[in-house]
Amino acid sequence: MLKNFFNIFLRYAIMFVLILCFAFSFIYILFNIYSMKHKVIGIFIILICLGIIYFYKKYKNNIKYKLKNINNKKLLLYIVITAFILRFLWIIIVPTKPISDFKVMYEYAKEAAQGNYYGFHDYAYFARFTHDIITVLYFSLFYKMMDNPLFIVKFCNVICQTAAVYAMYLTVREILNEERALISAFILAFFPPFIMYTSQTMSENMAVPLYIFSVYFFIAAIKGRKNNAYFILSGAFLSFANMFRMVGAVFVIAYIMYNIIYIGLKGGIKNSILLIIGFAIPFYLVSQSLLNANITETHLWNPKEPSITSILKGTNIEHHGMYNEEDANIPIKLNHDPQKIKEVSKEIIIKRLTTTPKPKLIFHYIKKIAMQWGMGDFRAFVWTTDEVFGKNIFKNIIHEVSIFTQIIYITILIRIFSALKNNDYMEIKEMNFFYILFGGFVLLFLITEFQERYAFIISWIFVIFTTRTSNLNRRKHASIYKVLNGRNIKHGYNNNIL
Repeated sequence: MLKNFFNIFLRYAIMFVLILCFAFSFIYILFNIYSMKHKVIGIFIILICLGIIYFYKKYKNNIKYKLKNINNKKLLLYIVITAFILRFLWIIIVPTKPISDFKVMYEYAKEAAQGNYYGFHDYAYFARFTHDIITVLYFSLFYKMMDNPLFIVKFCNVICQTAAVYAMYLTVREILNEERALISAFILAFFPPFIMYTSQTMSENMAVPLYIFSVYFFIAAIKGRKNNAYFILSGAFLSFANMFRMVGAVFVIAYIMYNIIYIGLKGGIKNSILLIIGFAIPFYLVSQSLLNANITETHLWNPKEPSITSILKGTNIEHHGMYNEEDANIPIKLNHDPQKIKEVSKEIIIKRLTTTPKPKLIFHYIKKIAMQWGMGDFRAFVWTTDEVFGKNIFKNIIHEVSIFTQIIYITILIRIFSALKNNDYMEIKEMNFFYILFGGFVLLFLITEFQERYAFIISWIFVIFTTRTSNLNRRKHASIYKVLNGRNIKHGYNNNIL
């Protein structure tokens, strides 16, 4: 009973988020067309995309038939190689420069490579935001090899994001089947943000494949195909992913919730303990090692600026929940006193939530959801083409690129929505884990500081959601065929339907 209620709740909650994404996506496309000098180009791009979709729908069976003649291992190899080439071409063609936080991390890594760790001490930037320290130390390794390792860093990003494609294949193969796994890998290989962001010095490039591998080991363990050591492996991959991009707590909660609700109390607790052991030990050992070496002054999970400041920024309606000087300067005004920062931030948050008119407050959070999850490339094109050589070239095509990526994203959203509408959405039990995980991230980004790029870390989950529709339909056809075959009813059914 509890499972069914929880499934229904998750289903409709995610559908609500998707509806907001649809609304934002269409408005954003119209905005980009309106902003273009030659609006006919925007309409032409839409027609081309619709033509491609129509062509695929019309010749889908022929395409599938030809692909089935290719060995699955070869097909996977082609997909992985294609993913690598696309990402490599992007870092060659687009000379992205580190900007904003990415620039701070990349440039300070040179100091860290020389043994200067002042940026991790007192109330320096990385002492206040310890979640970036591992990424800085990672970049510092490249500085020990050469004076300007930017291209090598980007090349490693390409390798990491290509590995993410393979990790996606493994994960979906565990949940569904070989065919769905290949389709998932193919979609991720061509998903624009996963190509574009490879040229930026962001921690997500390293974290994404580690998070997906963590999910793969978890799914393999709960399906009973592997031994309990896979829970520990899942936790270990999660731990290293979390060191690069500290959202691992959302995964831990999702793992525990799934274990308790869908596996059962006894088995769920045992699985969760193994997973937490795998997660906690590497995290603690790395953090303690940095403390012992006087590289840091606090543990990685204990920044000198309390995390409540992110929630504070998220409640700032005038700035749409984004970074703003008004909230960012509070720790400075309070001399970085953590207790005072917590108290003052809490007071302001409560005041904003209780004095703001309810319609205005509700609209603020609905808008945050729509903008956070409705941007098709998660601002990848802007973050990777700003301050580059030939900036005007990229600036002149920003609306065209936005329309193109948004249509791809809408297509993905439609596939997800069609899956959720089906009454048999509960058929694949493991999919509920991803609904829990996605719901966790929706809540996280709802209450904290907003930036479109933040959702990129979990955006691969949409690829998994898209793979579900066809699989369920195939199972329906399989059941119907078996029933008909069992009754010896022959009406010209083609055995190749399966």
